[in-house]
Formats: sequence, C-alpha cells, structure tokens
Amino acid sequence: LKIDHEKGFGVASLRGPEYFSVIDMLYHVAPLLDRFWWHKQAGWLTVSLEKLDELKQELKAYCRKVITDEMLQKTIKVDTTIASHELTADHFHQIDSLAPFGEWNREPSLLLQWAVVKHKQLIGKTNNHLKLYVQSHDKVVEILHRSKADLIDTFTLNESYDLVVSHRRDSDRRYLVGE
Repeated sequence: LKIDHEKGFGVASLRGPEYFSVIDMLYHVAPLLDRFWWHKQAGWLTVSLEKLDELKQELKAYCRKVITDEMLQKTIKVDTTIASHELTADHFHQIDSLAPFGEWNREPSLLLQWAVVKHKQLIGKTNNHLKLYVQSHDKVVEILHRSKADLIDTFTLNESYDLVVSHRRDSDRRYLVGE
C-alpha cells in the first residue's frame, strides 16, 4: 500500500492465488473505494485515507469468511507417475521435446513412488540446498531441493517416500528437482 498524505489517498496492488477471486473481494468492498480495476487474480485500488481503516477491517473479515482451511492446503499437481527404469537420457529427451516451458506449458511434474532415502546432504556455498540420494527399485537417483535445507530432518534414511520431481537441464547435465 502506497499512501500519499498530501493528496489524502492510498493506492494498492493485489494478487491472489488460484482459489481466491480478487474480483469478488473488490466488488464486496467497492463502496469503500474511490476506484478499482482488475484482471484475473489481480487488482488495483484507490482508497481515501478516511476509509482506510474500515477497508482493512472489511478485507480481513471477507478473507476470514471466504478462505477455508482446505484452500490453504498446498496442492501439488502431478502429471504422471515415473518408474525408475524410465529415468533415462532418452526419457529426458522426450520431456525436452515438449519445450519451451512457461506459464502456458508447464514442465511436467513426475511422481516417483516408493523412493527410499539412502543419503542426504546440504550443498551450496551456504548449505542452503538439500540433495537426496534415493533408491527406486534397482536405481539410485539424485534429487535436488533448491533452497530447502530446512527439509533435511523431514527425511529419514532408509524410509520410503513418494516424491514429486521435475526434470532440469543445465548445459549437458540433467537432474531431478524436488517440488
């Protein structure tokens, strides 16, 4: 929120997650706004400073009413299950053929089931990345969790996990990244 005390108003930019309609929220508080505009999942508003406190209360009340605990649960979309024998250069070339990846063409999320953690370590200059070595059937696979060092205690050695990963390529090196 940017406040201009001389002109007596505040301007805000809003973003919302997929499950939340910024448009509906803005219409709900429209009587308190000087003006507002929006597009899918985003909005902008102008409010007079005399109405700012009331607006904040109304926005909080609206969110408490509309947002459920289920909405706040992180959901990971999985495109397909991948077996260890499919973790090959040929399979990764097939994934690469789907590029370019972006907002309208997401890189596939792959579910690696029953992966047994064999080794885990923190890597990077500041040890902020977690690297797991997991065994899936007869193959040991490396999975990098970028900026997820805090997850190291989540994984127990020799325990089995279902892991959601995606394929990455840096130069000629290919690897899996944890979601």
